[in-house]
Amino acid sequence: MKMADAATHLGEKLSVVKEEVKGLGRSGAEKLDQARHWTAEEVQTAASSVRTAGQHGSGAIDSLARDTADKLNSTATYIRGHDARGMVADLRRVVRRHPDEGTKP
Repeated sequence: MKMADAATHLGEKLSVVKEEVKGLGRSGAEKLDQARHWTAEEVQTAASSVRTAGQHGSGAIDSLARDTADKLNSTATYIRGHDARGMVADLRRVVRRHPDEGTKP
């Protein structure tokens, strides 16, 4: 799998996730819990795709792909380990610690 194919695949997966998240606002925390399991699986799949693509590229691309895949794996682990309430609490803590981060140009 080429890096461009992996990026396209990841973009498609993220688009699906984005559509799924839009529907979550209408159906509440129960749907969010169901979706987070699915999302974690999709992120894990994306990590595998990036890792595979990186193995077929040059050393620099391989390193970048491994780092990206590791971050995706960490994201999947976080999603699996936190329910909606926990994620909201984490988000609030981050915003309190870094209130100006979103306003910088």
